[in-house]
Amino acid sequence: MRLVPRRSGIGGAFTSAHTVGTGMVIAALALTMAALLIPVRLFEGTAVAGPGGLIIDDGLGTLTTQYGPLTPTDRDFVRKVRSAGLWEGPAGRQAQERGQSESVRIAGNHLVDGHNLLDELAIETGRVLGIELPNQPTAQQRAWLAELEAAPIDQYEVLFANILRRAHGRVFTLVALVRAETQNSLVRELANQANETVLDHITVLENTGLVDYGALDDDGIGSISKRVAGPRSPRRARRTATGCGRRRPDGRPVGRPGGRSTDEPPVPTSGGGRRVVPREGAADARWTSPWLRPAVPADEIIVSWNAETPPGTGVRIEAEVRYSDTGRSPRYTLAEWALHDTDLDPRRASVAGQGDGTSRVLTDTIALDDAEGPVRMTGCRLRVTFLRAPGGARSVRVPILRRLAVMASDVPVRDTVPAVPPGPARGIELDVPAWSQYVHTGRHPEYAGGGEAWCSPASTQMVLAHHGHAPDPAALADHDPDHDDPWICHAARHTYDHVYRGCGNWPFNTAYAAHHPGLAAVVTRLASLEPLEHLIAAGLPVITSQSFRAEELPGAGYNTPGHLLVVAGFTADGDVVVRDPAGRDNSDVRRIYPRRAFETVWLRTRRPLAGGGTGSGSGGVCYLVHPLRPTAAQRAALRLAGMR
Repeated sequence: MRLVPRRSGIGGAFTSAHTVGTGMVIAALALTMAALLIPVRLFEGTAVAGPGGLIIDDGLGTLTTQYGPLTPTDRDFVRKVRSAGLWEGPAGRQAQERGQSESVRIAGNHLVDGHNLLDELAIETGRVLGIELPNQPTAQQRAWLAELEAAPIDQYEVLFANILRRAHGRVFTLVALVRAETQNSLVRELANQANETVLDHITVLENTGLVDYGALDDDGIGSISKRVAGPRSPRRARRTATGCGRRRPDGRPVGRPGGRSTDEPPVPTSGGGRRVVPREGAADARWTSPWLRPAVPADEIIVSWNAETPPGTGVRIEAEVRYSDTGRSPRYTLAEWALHDTDLDPRRASVAGQGDGTSRVLTDTIALDDAEGPVRMTGCRLRVTFLRAPGGARSVRVPILRRLAVMASDVPVRDTVPAVPPGPARGIELDVPAWSQYVHTGRHPEYAGGGEAWCSPASTQMVLAHHGHAPDPAALADHDPDHDDPWICHAARHTYDHVYRGCGNWPFNTAYAAHHPGLAAVVTRLASLEPLEHLIAAGLPVITSQSFRAEELPGAGYNTPGHLLVVAGFTADGDVVVRDPAGRDNSDVRRIYPRRAFETVWLRTRRPLAGGGTGSGSGGVCYLVHPLRPTAAQRAALRLAGMR
């Protein structure tokens, strides 16, 4: 169960012409409900093709473009960035599959994550500037991939770390050259992101503790396999660095988080941004965003994040808002979050009792006290603190922020919504398992009293299974392996909010989902069933939040002040096919709910209570979990849902 944010004010429902009501909703939602991705993610994987990173002159000379002169060096650089993605992306996926240690899998995750976006930028740059790009890795790159594929499992990780680390070290000079000399704004933007990519990759590869630094002095990458194929010496096995003693071209230490603070540079405001990594040996690092302005002034703001927090580390998420009357809120602490829950980890928790008389924090949502009043939130600034356990763990374990998202919305108070006719998902049902939360009734009562309260983690785990993810068997050691579906207990443990005392904190669930390799997740709102249908048609199940009385949703058979379930498809008539974890056993989880009834209970913001009075609704809140490398159809559906 998840109680939805309580809204003040009880204005009239939309009873005017649909064109007026719908227009207002789309204007407020389509521009501001989409996750506004703050540029803190670093694009990865820019090692150029071929030994030495030599520039190849295509013989076309310098061309004139509206973005500035385009030299042979510029064109060759764009081609090499594209070429890098064609082998480093597969190398990252290979590390996700073959890696035996968490640090190697994290490095693989960085490669896959970043190449998805950097590749897109390189392709777009090539398209705009008329640069013909490669579509296959070079012979040398294919040889590296084949060498990694053929490596025995006991030698694979060392070979992976060293081949990739050497490639990134050698490309740094080329990136710096292009950044310094190009006069083309698009190429410079690509080079800036490539620079951050190389530094990030060096950091995570060195974090594996597998890099043979002596081999980095050799002339050829091919020599690495000869030097690292044997067992590591104990000394090198302990040698781990996140930029320790290394400097950027501008003199700053490698590995500091981007953003605004006393000793850190401004975060970029265009393009993909950067990945934030605390530098080794420093006190808990801190990153502050610039002020962000929503396209439409908002009455609610929800922040979600995707972070990697090795044991002993975590992140603190804070936000302050500006008001339309020129006032400003205090800095609210939205959460301290860590995936793990050992004695060394920060306690995963929201913060209760925060407000300033204009807005307040409702577990995971910043909401105006008077949603129908004239004041709106017109700006938001975020701060992230990177937390690490004291002692020896600090030098080798660092949290990494991959993605930060803000959903700002202004949903009119409404108890009914305009109907949307069935769309492209008619007759489509995705392959989503059916797992009941009630199978776990009374189990692990330390997590919100047991399975009867686990609708959110059960829904999240069902969607993760759709994407091919399940907890490592070793991670289930604390749960009875003979009990049905122990992975639901695992999800409950890792989404539990120790202050809210429940597993239904929305961003905690998306953060848990996003720690799985190759996935991203965000909390957002959708304006109607239309974008949801496009997501289903593209193969993306959606987790929705709704509240209702039993008679309002035929077939449910229960009352709820707040509940999460998975939309898995639509019937040929447009009714909604769900995986409702409120089913009393797994056979009762797949259900079909009437389209119009579901549409209403999910999208409304006000609902009548059985004893009189009014309660609140989520206004279309949902979790979107999607691959970091989405298909073209998935990318189009995510854009329709407002994802940028």
